[in-house]
Amino acid sequence: MPDGLLVPYAEVSGAFDPPSGWQHGLVKNANGTFTLTFTNQSKWEFNAAGWLTAKKDRVGNTTTVNRNASHKITTVTSPDGRALTFAYDGSGRITSVTDPLSRVWTFTHNAAGDTTGVSYPALSGVTKTRTFTYNAQHNILTETDLDGHVWTWTYDSSERMTSHVSPLGHTTGYAYTTSSTTITLPGGQTVVHNYSSGLLASEVDAAGFSTAYTYDAERNPLTVTDARGKVWTYTYDAKGNTLTSKNPLNQTTTYTYNATNDLLTVTTPLGHVTTVNYNAQGRVTSVVDPLGRTTATATYNAFGDLTAVADGLGRTSSMAYNGYGDVTSSTDPTGLQTSATYDLIGRVATVTDPSGNVITATRDNWRRIAGVALPGGTSVSLVYNFRNLVTSFTDELSRTSSRTYDNAGRLITATNPKGETHTYTYNSNSWVTAITNGRGATRNFAHSARGDVTSLTLPDGAVEQWSYLGTGQTSGYTSPLGYTNSYVFDDAGQMTTVDYPAGTDTTFAYDASGRHTQMVDATGTTTYTYNAAGELTSLAQPQGTTTYTYNAAGQRLTMNEAGSGTTTYSYDTAGRLASLVNPFSETTSFVYDTLGRVGQKSLANGTSEHYAYDTRSRLTQVQLKQGATVLRTTGYAWDNADQITSQTVNGVTTSYGYDLAGQLTSEVRSGYNVAYTYDANGNRLSKTVNGVAESYTYDLADKMLTAGAKSYTYDAAGRTVGINAPGGTTTLTYDYESRVTAISGPGINETHTYNGLDTRVGTVQGGVSRTFVRDGSYVTDPVLRDGQATYTPGVSERRGGVSTWSHSGLKNADAQTTSVGAIAATRVYDAFGAELSATGTWKGPFGYAGGLGYQEDSSGLKLLGHRYYDPTTGRFLSRDPIKDARNWYVYCSAAPLSRQDRRGLYGEIEFIGNDIGQNGFPFGHGRVIIRPDINDSSKDYEIDFPRRTFDGNPTTDPVTKEENSDVWSKKRRFPDGHLMLEDEFANEMRYGNYNFVTNNCWHIVIRAAEVASRGEYRRPFVVSNLSFFYMRAIDGWTNGTGGGNWDPPNGPGLPGSIAFKRNGSTVYH
Repeated sequence: MPDGLLVPYAEVSGAFDPPSGWQHGLVKNANGTFTLTFTNQSKWEFNAAGWLTAKKDRVGNTTTVNRNASHKITTVTSPDGRALTFAYDGSGRITSVTDPLSRVWTFTHNAAGDTTGVSYPALSGVTKTRTFTYNAQHNILTETDLDGHVWTWTYDSSERMTSHVSPLGHTTGYAYTTSSTTITLPGGQTVVHNYSSGLLASEVDAAGFSTAYTYDAERNPLTVTDARGKVWTYTYDAKGNTLTSKNPLNQTTTYTYNATNDLLTVTTPLGHVTTVNYNAQGRVTSVVDPLGRTTATATYNAFGDLTAVADGLGRTSSMAYNGYGDVTSSTDPTGLQTSATYDLIGRVATVTDPSGNVITATRDNWRRIAGVALPGGTSVSLVYNFRNLVTSFTDELSRTSSRTYDNAGRLITATNPKGETHTYTYNSNSWVTAITNGRGATRNFAHSARGDVTSLTLPDGAVEQWSYLGTGQTSGYTSPLGYTNSYVFDDAGQMTTVDYPAGTDTTFAYDASGRHTQMVDATGTTTYTYNAAGELTSLAQPQGTTTYTYNAAGQRLTMNEAGSGTTTYSYDTAGRLASLVNPFSETTSFVYDTLGRVGQKSLANGTSEHYAYDTRSRLTQVQLKQGATVLRTTGYAWDNADQITSQTVNGVTTSYGYDLAGQLTSEVRSGYNVAYTYDANGNRLSKTVNGVAESYTYDLADKMLTAGAKSYTYDAAGRTVGINAPGGTTTLTYDYESRVTAISGPGINETHTYNGLDTRVGTVQGGVSRTFVRDGSYVTDPVLRDGQATYTPGVSERRGGVSTWSHSGLKNADAQTTSVGAIAATRVYDAFGAELSATGTWKGPFGYAGGLGYQEDSSGLKLLGHRYYDPTTGRFLSRDPIKDARNWYVYCSAAPLSRQDRRGLYGEIEFIGNDIGQNGFPFGHGRVIIRPDINDSSKDYEIDFPRRTFDGNPTTDPVTKEENSDVWSKKRRFPDGHLMLEDEFANEMRYGNYNFVTNNCWHIVIRAAEVASRGEYRRPFVVSNLSFFYMRAIDGWTNGTGGGNWDPPNGPGLPGSIAFKRNGSTVYH
């Protein structure tokens, strides 16, 4: 096998019997050749001498292996005709490999035949070589890598590896008994693998937690006992296909298959059945959900390539291919076509959008992306070292960020274009132990024996601590204030209780499919109800009940909020929201341009908003009209790096300037001139308004101590508890989740209540009580009603029987119109959201970024999801709970114009190419990246889903309440034994609506789950839309702390498990 596994077949009367646990059939053909047929119906063909000659997939696409008279491989030719060519010396030793681009790898050998050197294709005229030395038994003793660093191995008398030494001198040791292997990490921790009959019987991690396995006679795993002692059970058919999987709660999922081992049905523990249909080649032709709806259909060409896919309503996207099987064009249901070209090994060269705008990728001789040329003549570029690690990135404004690494390839420094450097320190296990920022302040990390982060010590001496279960789930968090929140999980690993030191705990309940069915918190009980397809049909919260219906494509058709009425939704042929009608029969409709961007939004009061974009899909103008009359025009100008350089409202222009780190340094218009400066960790040092300067001071932990005449006090957790101004002191009170529960001060008296997901559901301000009914239960779910008014989110509000419509440009609601379309109120904000001037009377709490859910309070502060924000300082009042970016207080990295942070967790690029949410408000695209399997391009793909909650349905696997689908990157991972390609950020670059991926751009394979060996199956999925996005990488350096875990909520190794991965890097979307 490719991994070196030898599989012996026993010949009995001309037939070949496989060993236990191996389900693939071997036959000898009449001509003396052999064919090995795998359970997925792919085949390997061997000649009469037993040498591999061809590999065929189920459709018949053939990879051909040609050999010389000595049986040495001379060429390997893929089904598309591209070939690798091999050359040998007179002793039969390989001397070179040549690829379709005529790039040559050369090999040298010693007298014993060991490969002593591998020389790579030249880069800029320089050829680099990896060299090796060996012992007498031909085991590698040393490897000198392409940067000249030496890695060393030792062996025992049985030729088993006993140590591996990195170029830093860190040694990993290996010791053996007849039934175990002990691995000693460089830090001295040990991991033990125990075996029985050649199978892994248990793994004991460095903290002493054990995971145990049992097997049937065919070597299929029967049980997995996790590190908490909970048992997961599996059964199989004679071909090794998983028939049932049962979790520790005795909830069983059942699978059936056809004669060719394709997954036919999946029946959940609740009895809901999903059915998958196939053609003769094993390609999925349709998927039928438990409601009997055909949710997707697909067609293919003769080579098995997906040529068309239709959703449940028949909306069809199509793909075309070149002779190599690369997707050359994608056409959406409206007929808009995006095309691409490739190099000879299938790497994307250009992408052309439906308007003819071209993005071009340039690559070096190792096919790494060296640059991307963008519409308008600008470009970005990257530089790598010989280990394929990015050493610098230069953006469209020629601003360069750089990275350095140690001899083991670990990131040591990351320097932004201003020269501000973050430095990383590691222990011998390569776990991050310290991060020092540009100010010289250091955050220190301690770890458990297995690498879990157990404490974080901040520069001010504050210490946060975490404890964990054997399965790696967080069991407790201890605040710098000394209190501990504990987390309780059921036997299936689902969090059931958040136990606070005092007051009401939060509890969660789940159905047999692992979906939230109930949450009980201090505000009461929330109940979630689903249909058989898993769509949320009812959300009953203490504040009110909302029900939902859906179409065959799973899109929302109606939302009924008890007490308000029903909102209905309709969609166009591309599945985009075409209109919504609120409970007051007020219709909002949308029209899209040729690139699928929102072109016009028409409102029920006769007004309309008209959007224009540049060639990079950046918003350049919004016109508010009443019929043909222009009421208001807002224009935007951008620089080449997607920074807004000016905004013009009805002829009044404000210009903006930035420093090399992208931080806002100036905003200027007639009669208004503001300048900002920052320290080396992004803290604002000064703000000068029309010549009057205000200075800011900080401690080493980035807590702001003074801002002009104001001073600030904090508790040990770094939360602002006092704002001392000349007019008096404002005091803030927090709960155990660091949620602000009360604000009091001169003219301010507020109290706030929250549900168990940190969502504010009630407030009393100035003696006026409001209860928030939301379209969901998460912090970003929009408010529908608050006791004062009823809202159509992002569109209008209605109070006292009168509706008012809000109008936004790129981000801010800055105008409101009446029922007859007259402007009733306007606002002017500074770049950070502080209100500078206004006309008329503004209705409601949604102004600055109001369509995104930012809420204004009487205190002048704004609630952004999880945290309160002060627009006068551009800072949050508490640290970022997910610890994203370099500064955990600064709003949107001091780049507030083109970024937003509706969760109060991390800044995101704002509306570069508009999309419409089901609440009718345009928001930036979610992230959907499709990556090919690096081992086999015919296999399924990993999908990185957009980080959004759906209809208020919280994740089924919360670890802490920050760790949900909006905060974690939610990945569907197919456990077939292959690791999916995780491209370096330099190898995956997104721009506008286009994606450059190292292996293949948009090659989507629509396959249902194919049964993998040893009982692991892959869940069926369908991707019906091709979407490409650009990931900015100006300052996207790693900010992780090590110890990250993959924690499948359905149990270790369970079929179809969904893994949650902490967002451990600073990546700006």
